[in-house]
Amino acid sequence: MITAAMFEHLDPKQHANSFAYTISALALTARLALENETSGTAAEQAKVAAVATTLEVIEVLASVVIDGSEQLETRLRRADELRAA
Repeated sequence: MITAAMFEHLDPKQHANSFAYTISALALTARLALENETSGTAAEQAKVAAVATTLEVIEVLASVVIDGSEQLETRLRRADELRAA
């Protein structure tokens, strides 16, 4: 299973953008899976489990995106403050 600990060594500022695109693709995949009504009842439980796992991965990747965005925002704010001084 993918956990936040797997990404602790990464610099969020460097990966926030690519992870954001990955999150978008995963969310689209989960949505399309839920909208698929042709897989039959037997596959319904498997579909729900797969979507739940996908959403868990999205949550972990989103934490990296959030951290990276916050770090970049802080850096930009400091740069603005230095220019204004």
